[in-house]
Amino acid sequence: MKHLLITLLIIIIAASTGVAKDSQIGKDDIGLTVLTSSDVWVGGVYHLTDKFAVKPSLFMNIIKTNNNDKMSRTVTEAKGSKDTNGIPSPDYGLQVALDYYVLLRDNMYMYIGPLIQYQWGSYLERTASTKSTGDIKTYQYGIRLGMQYMFTARLGIFGDMGLFKEKSSSWYKTSDRPGGRISDDKNDFEKIYIRTSMIGIVFYF
Repeated sequence: MKHLLITLLIIIIAASTGVAKDSQIGKDDIGLTVLTSSDVWVGGVYHLTDKFAVKPSLFMNIIKTNNNDKMSRTVTEAKGSKDTNGIPSPDYGLQVALDYYVLLRDNMYMYIGPLIQYQWGSYLERTASTKSTGDIKTYQYGIRLGMQYMFTARLGIFGDMGLFKEKSSSWYKTSDRPGGRISDDKNDFEKIYIRTSMIGIVFYF
């Protein structure tokens, strides 16, 4: 998906034959945003004033499989996803940012502001002999510094980096059926990190 977004950005740049000199954003402008880091987020932007803008966005990541193997006489049903360590990955996310914009030159802006994010998800897998369930909740907050360039009065590209703190809680349990052995794995952690790969496109109405 990230490669698709980058390809779209290249197409947009190539298709832009000129830059409108009056393509400045301001109070009451409303736009649609698509941005990516490790996930793809879809949201919007509303400019409260010439300087301040609020940016809500969300993502969904739902995977469902249903495999019936009559030869081995097992049935596997799965919902959700896990990371490479076998820990459930978030299915949904919601974030809100409040940014302060500064016009650097024609159509080029710098913005800075806080962002808060909440992600949650669950995992369920059943076979003929076992049942596995898991949940994860993640909170993040931080401050970002970014740049936004407007190709036209409606279309632009932006990217930012920031310093974030993350707090995550995950729980994963596997049990034999019916009611046999149970294994539990619970993990809580916090970290502070620098996020460097948030890029996106914006389209103003």
